[in-house]
Amino acid sequence: MSGIMVPKERVEAPLRGQGESVFPEGSFIGTIEKTVVRTFPEFIGKAIEEGATNRGYSSGDGEILSVWLSDNQPLDGAPSPGARKMFIDFVIRDGKATIEDGNAIPDASWQMEKSAVLLAKLAAAIGATTEVTFEGKTYTQTTDDFLQQLIDQDLNGVQVGFTTNHRKWTSKATGKSGVEVQTEEFFSAG
Repeated sequence: MSGIMVPKERVEAPLRGQGESVFPEGSFIGTIEKTVVRTFPEFIGKAIEEGATNRGYSSGDGEILSVWLSDNQPLDGAPSPGARKMFIDFVIRDGKATIEDGNAIPDASWQMEKSAVLLAKLAAAIGATTEVTFEGKTYTQTTDDFLQQLIDQDLNGVQVGFTTNHRKWTSKATGKSGVEVQTEEFFSAG
């Protein structure tokens, strides 16, 4: 026999729900497998051109760093993710502003502000931060080369703890709904 074979009941059933599984909620220890930098998807720029202001971006031109975690082991009774990988996206550039611009990140780019906090948590979990005082306030600062090390995949193989939750959503425009897996926290794997 040659060709594609699929059980008949799966072909006759609606596709929704077949093979769809999201990464479970809970705490896990995973290994940084790889990182990928990609440009913003076209729909972001198109939405901004059409006047959408609530997407969390200030422009349609930017970059996303995707960190892939594999070999994920559940902690504290969390469900097993099996062989599923966890993909975590961080906005690292929005227009001309980069994630390293700190207070200069545009207010409209709340996605990049959120990414800065999560990347600082990731850096702290693997020991790549220091505390600094600036204008009388204490900050957690990543090491100068942390972001570049992630991009260059120099941190591949490093273990890190992370906690996820599920956020249900429904699109006001289309009525579609789904579940988004959000990373809440990073912590030391050791």
